[in-house]
Order: sequence, then C-alpha cells, then structure tokens
Amino acid sequence: MNGSGSNTNVRYGSTLSGLPFKLKFRLSFAKYLLQKKKYPLFVLSPSKGGLLKTQKTMRKLGLFKAVKYNGHYYLSLTTPRWPSQAFDHMVARGGLNLTAAGTPLKSQVDTAILAITRQCAYDCKHCYERFNLGEEEIMPIERWKEVVHDLQAQGVSIITFSGGEPMLRFEGLMELVKAADKDLSDIHVHTSGNGVTPEKAFALKQAGVAAIAVGLDDVDPNRHDEINRFAKDNEEAIKALQLFREAGLFTYINMCLTKDMARIDELHKFFLLA
Repeated sequence: MNGSGSNTNVRYGSTLSGLPFKLKFRLSFAKYLLQKKKYPLFVLSPSKGGLLKTQKTMRKLGLFKAVKYNGHYYLSLTTPRWPSQAFDHMVARGGLNLTAAGTPLKSQVDTAILAITRQCAYDCKHCYERFNLGEEEIMPIERWKEVVHDLQAQGVSIITFSGGEPMLRFEGLMELVKAADKDLSDIHVHTSGNGVTPEKAFALKQAGVAAIAVGLDDVDPNRHDEINRFAKDNEEAIKALQLFREAGLFTYINMCLTKDMARIDELHKFFLLA
C-alpha cells in the first residue's frame, strides 16, 4: 500500500529561492481585492491591522518560510494550506489580519484542539490532560461531530484531533475527519505515534487529513522514553513519522523542551534528527 506522497520532496522557500512563490502568492491577493463582497475582511491597511501590518510583524519575528508539499504551500501550522478553499474562507473572515485579533476585523479563530479520547498508553510527565485520562469515553463521536460543525460555523482555520491518544479511538477519528468540511478548515491530528500502522496512515490521508504531528521530546531514546514513561516510545514516534510521510501526509513534530535538553545544548541534534 503506497501513499501518493511517498516520493514527494519537501521544498522550503525563503529569500531568493522563494521569489517565485512570493510573486504568485501576492498576485493571488488581486481576487480578494476585486471581490470585496466575498472577502469583506481582507484588509491591506497597516493602521487597521491588515495584511501589510501582519507581513511587517512576521518579518520582524523571522517567521516567513513557505514549505511546499504535494502541490500546496504551508505558511504556518495555524493557517490552512495555500491554495485551497479553506485558505480563501480564512481570508474572508479576516484570518490574515493577525494584529487585529480581538477586533471585528478578525472573526476567524486560528486553531482548535479537540481531545477526542481519554485513552492513552503513555504516562508523560508534562501531559496537561493527565487528570482527564481514563478508559471510559465521556463524549460520543456523534456529539464530537456537532462540536466540529459548530466550530466550523463560527470560523476555525485548523481543527486538530488529539487526546489522549487518538489512534486508540481510530474508528471514531476517521468518522470525525470524514464528517468535517475540508473547504472550511484544514484537519490536523496530534499523536504520540502509538498504534500507527501503514494502513491507518494511508486511511487518514484518504479521509482528508492535511497534516499530522508526532510527539518527540528528545534525541536520546532513553531520555525520551523516561520522559514519557513508556518503553520504546522514541522508536514508535520515529516510525510513525516515517509511515505518515510514506502515506503522503505533511508531517511535523511536537516537542516539549526540557530544561535538561536546553542546558546540554542538544537542540541542534534534534533539528538534524528532524
């Protein structure tokens, strides 16, 4: 079983190498300007927190880098892929007016993370859901579908399914991915990598998942497993990243940086591993 992206190269665009993309991206703004009724909150004015102010802020922070994968550009993990209907929907609701957050010029919410299951085999020291974990599921999938529908009606760019470990509620996860309107939001999944198989990775790709993140907290397998208190967690995480990539899914890493890892100056090793 092979995914459509198994041989796809990732391309990073910045400085001179990104000029063709930047030109194409900026030219696309013309349709937003010419269709004001369809894109009422597309604003250029810096004084109103519009696009020009957003671009200036991003340049100051050094955040602008486009990643091309499977014919789409990923500008950040809180905006939908471009070009896409979801990206256009975000623009229409003021999603590009980052510095206007909290005002009527930005009615779009960047991201919502839904913990769709209480199950998890791990016992991570840093888990903020530790007191919610358990075997019994409190919310049925049908109720989660209603939540997703309500969020999309309000305007959310990225809906992320997490847990617990969402792979342990895989049938329900698949129902939610399929039920979500991919023209309104990009769908992400956050997993530890536990329970991932080639078949599950490919099924998520086919169902319409745009991107998937795997938790990887250290370059040293022993330290990583000790943090998550689960044997071979490091091995599972790396294998999951490989399987998702082979299935054609845009993959990224979630990391909880420990003081120890920062102090021993091993971040560069982590980047090389990634």
